[in-house]
Amino acid sequence: MVVEGEHCGKYVRRIHHRYYEENGNKQALIMIMLAVVKRVDGAPDILTGERLELGPDSLCLASETNEDKKLNANLMNSLRENARKRR
Repeated sequence: MVVEGEHCGKYVRRIHHRYYEENGNKQALIMIMLAVVKRVDGAPDILTGERLELGPDSLCLASETNEDKKLNANLMNSLRENARKRR
């Protein structure tokens, strides 16, 4: 969930992330590519089509029931696969 800035309160799911590199060594997480979702009780989340890139300080973890985890288990697969191909 986004916790600060103009997108505060939006539910998001991670697509991909990037690290700051110095001399070929990963240093710190700097950016997370996210897909905004609309949460629906008892059904899979709905992808809104909106994409964000935010730093980790702008986000927090939202709790999710085991049922919700199962409903959304494959939701991000195609977006994540496409992000890996573009790297």
